[in-house]
Amino acid sequence: VGGSQKLSAAARVVRLREAAGIAEERLRDFDGAISAYKLATILDPDSGELARHLERLLISAERWDDLIERIEADAARAETPREKIDLLRRIADIHWGRRSDTNAAADTYRRVLELAPDDEKALETLDEIYLRESDWDNLVGILKRRESASPIRTEKAKLCLRLAAVLHEQLEEPDEAYEACQKVLQYDSDNTEALRRMEAIDTIGGNWE
Repeated sequence: VGGSQKLSAAARVVRLREAAGIAEERLRDFDGAISAYKLATILDPDSGELARHLERLLISAERWDDLIERIEADAARAETPREKIDLLRRIADIHWGRRSDTNAAADTYRRVLELAPDDEKALETLDEIYLRESDWDNLVGILKRRESASPIRTEKAKLCLRLAAVLHEQLEEPDEAYEACQKVLQYDSDNTEALRRMEAIDTIGGNWE
């Protein structure tokens, strides 16, 4: 043990890489291989090769929490916002697709939006999460952001229609729903769904003018 402590960091990384290879390939000791690669990445955090080996084993072992911890470390060292966004997306996708943790996925996608307010993937996934969770207030906010970010008039009209439906049917905010329908007509002047909803709101509210 005393001799190994005198080794340089680079030499220790070589030893750990060898130990990880033996553990994985000869002993089929995947936990041991993961431990060795973890130590190696601590000593050489910039090694893409070590990171790839570690992540491959973590995915194979379905050790999602450890994988998230690993990617979070990379995100903390990211040199550009774009690089950090890509890493946060990976984390969010693991929470959403692998761990089925909608709260953690939503939290991570909100971190993405702090860096890129119009990020389409983050907005779309939060839309899906809030709809699934019946989180109507947050869904309203996301629909408004998606409408503002979209450059396509037909898409803007669809999002405003959805916004109107949530405001009218779930939050019982007819005035705001009416305004959302008016916005639909700015993008699609003959939209029958918006016109019918406006008529229904007028009828219930007694607005006959």
